Parts: sequence; structure tokens; C-alpha cells
Amino acid sequence: MRGVLVDAGPLVALLDQDDPEHEEAVEAFKTLHDPPLDELDAPRMRELMEKYRDLPMDLADAALVRVAERESLMKIFTLHRKRFSVYRLARRRRFSIVPA
Repeated sequence: MRGVLVDAGPLVALLDQDDPEHEEAVEAFKTLHDPPLDELDAPRMRELMEKYRDLPMDLADAALVRVAERESLMKIFTLHRKRFSVYRLARRRRFSIVPA
């Protein structure tokens, strides 16, 4: 796998052994890699937050979508399926969401 985005929800599940999704998160996380983010991404993140202001899109989600666009990533490990099923990447591509 080239890389995948990781949202905060699965990270919390990884750390909290009492989380109902802990075991699933541990198994899935073993195969994932986290791409970088830098200050040159800020203008696009602001555009995304404006575009999705009705949800609203927070800074963390804007960062994930921006990295996905920049790194040509389509797969995201998140527990926020509803939001990430709405967000669109370049050329109106949808995320592939894990867990399915």
C-alpha cells in the first residue's frame, strides 16, 4: 500500500482498550502509513473549509483532504464515514473508507 490517511477516531480507538472498535483499529493500523503536511497546504485547506462550511469541515478534516489531494491518496481510515462520504477529491473522486 502506498499510503493512507488516518483520522483521529481510529487513533483514539487504538489508544483506548475499552473502545468498542479497539481490536479492529489495532489490526487495520498495522498496515497503514501517515503522509506529511506543510504550510504550503494552508490556502487549499481554507478553500476546502469554505466549500464544506455547511457540514462544517474542521481543520483536521481539511488537512486530511488536502494531503489526499496532494499525495493522490483515495483510502482513509476514519470513524467519520458520514463526513468523508460527502468530501470530494480532485475530479470529484470519492474516498475509499476503512473500515468499510
